[in-house]
Amino acid sequence: MKINTPRPPSLNRISGGRRGASRRRYRRARKAAMLGGRMTLGVAKLGAWAGARRAQLGRKRAAARPLPAQATGMIRKTAMRGRLTWRAAKLGVRAGESRAQLSQKRAQLGQKRAQAGQKRAPAWPLSVQATGMVTGATLMYFLDPHNGRRRRHVARDRMLKQLRRSGREASRKARYAGGVAAGKAHEAASAGQPTPQPDDTTLAHKVESEIFRSPEAPKGTVNLNAENGVVYLRGHVDNQEWIDRLIADARAVEGVREVRSLLRVAQTS
Repeated sequence: MKINTPRPPSLNRISGGRRGASRRRYRRARKAAMLGGRMTLGVAKLGAWAGARRAQLGRKRAAARPLPAQATGMIRKTAMRGRLTWRAAKLGVRAGESRAQLSQKRAQLGQKRAQAGQKRAPAWPLSVQATGMVTGATLMYFLDPHNGRRRRHVARDRMLKQLRRSGREASRKARYAGGVAAGKAHEAASAGQPTPQPDDTTLAHKVESEIFRSPEAPKGTVNLNAENGVVYLRGHVDNQEWIDRLIADARAVEGVREVRSLLRVAQTS
């Protein structure tokens, strides 16, 4: 075993680096250091010797102990451990049985409560259950902590928009109904009165717009005028069918009293 003996301090460490320190202080410190090193070496040797002695004594006792005694000690330790394990197993079994009994009692109590609830609660119809589900889903949709506020505002804006649109539609229908009623009232009031006769110029324009409505009508070869409700047709057409057609259309115009045709069929060479 190697023990390092501490070196005595130097003169510079004792005097703090000052060269003019006392020689006597240096000698005293050197002696104290050497004495401390010797005492430390002696204590270390004494400890090493005591440890070696204890190790030798332990080996001797182990060699002197008979084998049956060693086996008996091992058996006693194993038996003690087995007893502890057995007791722990018994305690675990008892605890498991107690928990199982408690769970069984709780299950029986739950079944009794469920039976009592089924007896007390009436059978709800399917419509009521569906209404409850829809109401719950609606509340969850509008009361959502993240998007509920935005959804409520959007629903409010849509409802106000629908109300405004319904109001405009109702007012439009009311105005239309009022106009129809006013028209009916005017027709009823003027039903007994004779229709005023239009002047000749207005009647001529009216007949002209009626008989020349077709794009194939002979507009460039037929002239007309009106005198006191009598319409005169002058000119020439391609065939007799156009003469009959123009006379019939002119008679169908309101305000025409008589139609006098001076039309003739154009001769083809």
